[in-house]
Amino acid sequence: MRYMIEEPIFIDSSIFLAFFMEDRDFIEKLRGDLKTSVNVVEEVAYILIKEVVKEITEIEKHYELLNYLKKNDKIVKRISKEVFKDIYSLLEHYRIDVLSPAPFIF
Repeated sequence: MRYMIEEPIFIDSSIFLAFFMEDRDFIEKLRGDLKTSVNVVEEVAYILIKEVVKEITEIEKHYELLNYLKKNDKIVKRISKEVFKDIYSLLEHYRIDVLSPAPFIF
C-alpha cells in the first residue's frame, strides 16, 4: 500500500536509520513531497559512522569509540565519504529534498 499525501512529508532520522541499519524501507511506501533537514542528514551520518567503526574495531563502549574516532581521522574520513555517498544516493533515489537550517534569531 502506498500513501499519497498533498502536504510535505518530513522524513526523520529514525526512518533513515531503519533503512540503513534494519533493512526496513518505509520510504518506499510514501509518495509526494518528501523532505528532510540538514540536521537529520548529519545525525544519520554520525550514527552510521559510529556503527561502521564499531563493527570494524569491535569497540562497544561509547566513550572508547569516541576516543578512537578522535584519534583516527583518516579512517573517519574514509568511512564518512562512503556513508554520505549512501545517504545521498538514497535522497536522490526517493527524491527527498533537504531543507536548509533556519536562520538563528536572537
